Amino acid sequence: MNDSNVILYRNFVDGTKISKKESKWIKDNNSEVININSKHNHNFVDSILEIKRSVQNGSIGNVDDSGYLYKNVTLLVSEMNEIDRNDIQNIHTHLQILISIGVNISIADSDDVYSIQNADMVHSLVFRFIELWGEKQDSIKKSNSAAKVWNVKRELIESGQTPKLKSPAWFTYDEQNKKYVLNDLSKSVKLCFDKYLDNKSMSATARLLNDMNINTLGSAKAWGQTSVRQILINNATYGLLDVRTFQHDNFYPPVVSKDTFYLVQAEIKKRSSHNSDPIKANLKTSNLLTKIAKCGICGMNLYLHGKKQVLDSGEIQDYRYLNCSSRKYSNEKCKLPSFRYKFVEAIIIVVAGLLESMPHDNESIARVAYLKARLKSLESDKQALETKIEQLADLISDLDIDIIKETLRAKNIDLETVKNTIYKTLAEISVINKSGGVEGIYKKIGQLSKDLSNDDNRAEFIINLSNIFDKCEFNHDGSIFIKSINNEIHINKTKGDVVIRTKNKVLNINIS
Repeated sequence: MNDSNVILYRNFVDGTKISKKESKWIKDNNSEVININSKHNHNFVDSILEIKRSVQNGSIGNVDDSGYLYKNVTLLVSEMNEIDRNDIQNIHTHLQILISIGVNISIADSDDVYSIQNADMVHSLVFRFIELWGEKQDSIKKSNSAAKVWNVKRELIESGQTPKLKSPAWFTYDEQNKKYVLNDLSKSVKLCFDKYLDNKSMSATARLLNDMNINTLGSAKAWGQTSVRQILINNATYGLLDVRTFQHDNFYPPVVSKDTFYLVQAEIKKRSSHNSDPIKANLKTSNLLTKIAKCGICGMNLYLHGKKQVLDSGEIQDYRYLNCSSRKYSNEKCKLPSFRYKFVEAIIIVVAGLLESMPHDNESIARVAYLKARLKSLESDKQALETKIEQLADLISDLDIDIIKETLRAKNIDLETVKNTIYKTLAEISVINKSGGVEGIYKKIGQLSKDLSNDDNRAEFIINLSNIFDKCEFNHDGSIFIKSINNEIHINKTKGDVVIRTKNKVLNINIS
């Protein structure tokens, strides 16, 4: 139960959202906000009179016969609109009236509460309000001054000029030619993009930069995952100026192309989704088939369950199993059996070694051709959605109708989905091209599978596997079916005499 009720003076000023100071005060005092329907931009006396009327008509709380609130209410002030210095005495009188009917007054950044017990101190409260108004005036002046400077620079940019702005460290402003040029630090930026598209993690890239004794771009002593990430998501890397809701293409010289930048954004989103699974928190004990393995009965992802531990004797006990996630999220348990994980991983490592020898003639060409055709269709869908959204936005400006707003929201969601699919398609094309085709990815997976005890290798292996496995189904009879491009791999079981069948090979191994 709350200790008190609070009225935010902000509601009478501009109705903007609650500030951090106000939130802290409300939390510290265990208070509940009372909303009073009011017109904004009241002068201070009008605001006090409106609160007084709300007390008198009972909309704030019950009052006794003398008109005093049974439960005190606090008027919380964090900023002040204009105070007329010629009206100080009138303000002082109305504040005393407010306090006399049970409305306490407090400043958000102060512990002082002005109530009927210290009503004689109201004069100091008035002085504090005058100070708040002075602070707001100073803030407005600074904001207006900064806005004027920015507007001048914006006009220069729109006219085709390149004024000097606060810019990322990899740019240097050429005072003579009035333009930005790339400095030596841009090589580090380019390296971050190259390594990430080469399936290196942000942490691995940071370690590489530190090992190469390359200086950081800021005040940090060493490179880290965060500093690499800040580079990879910075629009300025492809030349875009993005400041104060204003964007201007080709303002900076690009370090990477726009296509490369958006390929990286798609890859970041993909890896973020992939790594969000708590199973991957520790790569050494992670599931190689995270978000890849599916249940052949219900189609849901398989998840890793159980534990792996090292005994004092040095013996490793691995009691982890792959289970259908319907057991985790649904009341109805799927009938797929559990698969002992250490056996599954041993089989996947064998399959990884077989991939390189599988047929792949012209498959890269066909795959890329299909993806490019799909990309063309997606671009068409994107253009149609953008046109529809523009039309709906025009309608909303004329007609404030809820159904149009809902339709617009739905179309924006559809557009975001199409954009994400475009990024993923571009990413897959890039992976195939950069890896030397399907055969290049197969070879890379085979090489990485030879040392999965290395964290970086393991992470890269998982990423490549997710790019190349179109299907990986675990079946009720204990078998596994894998499809990679046009290659099908059938595995009869995961323990004992295991038979792995591909189009051109049958391999018998014993897993125990």
